[in-house]
Amino acid sequence: MNIHLGFEVPSGEPKEIPIFHTVITGQTQYSGKSTTVKSMIEKYVAKGFSVLVFDTKETALDYGEVGVETPVVVRDTLDSLELLSLLESIMQTKLTRYYSILNEICLGGPHVNVNGKANSLQEIVDRAKYLDEHSRGFVQGAARTIWDLVIRLINQTKDLPTVTHLQLNEGINRMSINNLKPESQQIVVATALEDILTMYKRNVIVVLDEAFKFIPEGRGSACAWAVERYITQGAMTGLFLIISSQFLAITNKDPLKACPVKILGTQDHPTEVKHTLDLMSGVKLSKDSVMRLKIGHFAVATKESPDPVTVYVQPEWLPDDIAVKIARGEIPVKDAEQYRVKVVRQAPGKPIQPLPILQANNHQPQITELEKHIQTLNTDLDKERKVNHGLQQQVVWLKEEKEGALKMQDGLRKQLSEMEAKLTNMGTVDKAVATLVTDVVKEQVDKSKKEIMEAIHASGVGVEVARTEADLVVNVKRENVLAGESTLRGMVGLLVADGGLKEWSGARHVGKGLRDLGYSIGEKNPKIIDELLWFSRQKILDHRLQSDGSHQFKVRDRNRVKVNET
Repeated sequence: MNIHLGFEVPSGEPKEIPIFHTVITGQTQYSGKSTTVKSMIEKYVAKGFSVLVFDTKETALDYGEVGVETPVVVRDTLDSLELLSLLESIMQTKLTRYYSILNEICLGGPHVNVNGKANSLQEIVDRAKYLDEHSRGFVQGAARTIWDLVIRLINQTKDLPTVTHLQLNEGINRMSINNLKPESQQIVVATALEDILTMYKRNVIVVLDEAFKFIPEGRGSACAWAVERYITQGAMTGLFLIISSQFLAITNKDPLKACPVKILGTQDHPTEVKHTLDLMSGVKLSKDSVMRLKIGHFAVATKESPDPVTVYVQPEWLPDDIAVKIARGEIPVKDAEQYRVKVVRQAPGKPIQPLPILQANNHQPQITELEKHIQTLNTDLDKERKVNHGLQQQVVWLKEEKEGALKMQDGLRKQLSEMEAKLTNMGTVDKAVATLVTDVVKEQVDKSKKEIMEAIHASGVGVEVARTEADLVVNVKRENVLAGESTLRGMVGLLVADGGLKEWSGARHVGKGLRDLGYSIGEKNPKIIDELLWFSRQKILDHRLQSDGSHQFKVRDRNRVKVNET
């Protein structure tokens, strides 16, 4: 099924295009996109289609005189994946790291103190505020961001008269959403496309003007998924999309390339010209030919005729003979307005009723069963899509962690090389210095032995005293360190050897353990921490520092504490 578009330049031959998904581009005020759209939708109606035009320009109504106004359709978007895209549109940045928190807010869970899906955007706000009040750190920041953005979304649409399901009439329908913010416009478009697919299902053409706001390149959009679904599923039942965009550089190219009918107008910016040529991949179209196109002249290509031809698109108010002369160059384009004829439009048609459920007495049970099965499959598909999205984010995070680990590994290797170099240099120390160090160590050991024996004799009883030798092996040879019961280090060593530190313990716990062994020592003795830190440096104890500043220690290798009985 074709419609008349205009006349080829310069032959004046009539040009028809098929009714299918179509992309229209061109520089604002210099290409004639809106005039082209208005001409096309009149012809769609003549072929038996109903048309829905979204009037989205913020400055003024672009289609104010076209068709009949239809109410704005809005429903709360409660799916976490769709809501994430919507919040990204408001925030103008990626919020992927907040997805797991947003998902629990939408579906319920222990952290938000409620189970089950949220039933409204206000309920999502309440759950996010609860999470904000009962959490700290990253989770608190994420919850606060979420409820702030959702409140902004609620405020954008609260004073707007809306309906919850799309209401279409025969002929041309105009939905004016130019007073809404872009993210609210996205909700409206997504809801309307969904209703057309599920309720009307037949012979509807949607005009999406200013498409860069709804299918942006590299940013989240609440209606991008709905546009893709409409393009892929609608054509089989006569549901088509007309995409009009002036800024190709910031418009997602995938939906544009999926449109087999391309009507490309003039551009003067090199980037926009490049993207225009990219839409015609494999086709000979020069940069200069795009920049020289006059107003109302477009490079037109279809699936059946991929080589573009220049066409003067005939406005619906311009007589055929004048349009032919303009295409041939006999009348300047700028003079077309003086040949305008009054167009008598038909009165708006009656409301279109959504298609009824098929009634078939013999097959109704099978139809019902199939519908349930399809619904189940769609639910499972949505779940799989969400799981896949989560997995993809995990992969991204793991890659980032891997990169960080590799950088840390490189740093550690560098430190190891530096330490090995220092140890090599230490091996060249003069032997006399090494001998002197050995003598000093032996002197300390003899002194410790003497202190231990004096303590035994002073006690007057036959008590055997244990002493600890802490053997720390490094790359240089040295004597074992001897510590007796008369020193705090010896006491701590006996506590470690006797199994007195089984779990993570602090100075208070160690002081109590020493008193249980019969030593007189205060539990807040500050030197206990110093000795425990010494054992941790010898790799005998593991050490950690709590958030409150307290030190905690745990036995790492008891075998390195040697006990000699005397």
